[in-house]
Amino acid sequence: MIFLIIFFSIFNLSAKDNFAPNRPSQSNSPWVVPVNSFMIESGINYSDDSFNENIALGVTEIRYGLSSKQELKFGFALNNNMTNKESDITSVSLNYKRELIDKEGFIPSVGILLSAITPNLTNDNIDISPGIRLIFRNTFNDFTISYNLGYVYLKDNSDFAYTFNLGYNLSSKIGIFAEIYGNSLENRNNFTSNAVDFGMNYMINDNFQVDCHLGKDISERDDFYFINVGAAFLINR
Repeated sequence: MIFLIIFFSIFNLSAKDNFAPNRPSQSNSPWVVPVNSFMIESGINYSDDSFNENIALGVTEIRYGLSSKQELKFGFALNNNMTNKESDITSVSLNYKRELIDKEGFIPSVGILLSAITPNLTNDNIDISPGIRLIFRNTFNDFTISYNLGYVYLKDNSDFAYTFNLGYNLSSKIGIFAEIYGNSLENRNNFTSNAVDFGMNYMINDNFQVDCHLGKDISERDDFYFINVGAAFLINR
């Protein structure tokens, strides 16, 4: 895998200089933010499971374009547990994305995301975990197929994750998608979780998108659903 990444990185392929947020799905985009530009993505998330009810500022991403194929990203989430009436900052991460291939059709666009993640800043002991995600997307006119494979090394429970997303552009401004995604915790009795989500996005203009999506866990071990509404906007410099 490492040799393939190095091999693809050698090619001087042009990057897409376009508006390509990661929202609203669980699948990351393989494309980076335009050079010297910022993209901010965030949303309000309501979730409920068998134990807790939460309303939170969902994962917020601040992305910066380093070059035509590279970006830096800072992410975090502010969680408010309505059941226990507790608030904390979760999923804090510093990320580096590299666009490796930019193609259309049966040959996918490919990107790689390297991360340093801490699950919770409010804990007394803050552990920083490395992560890697391989990002793929095939584009066929108005249809897209996106799929990610990720791994996060955790001291107690390393996490394998996947996404598979089908998207369709209803028009130049409206897109919809359906997705299945999940993860497997390595040392938690082979615990696996799978979920589905559906959503849409609407382009206000070339640099501003609003979106919404909802999802539900489909694993037998968990009863979880969420609703998320948010936006993404690009600040060109």
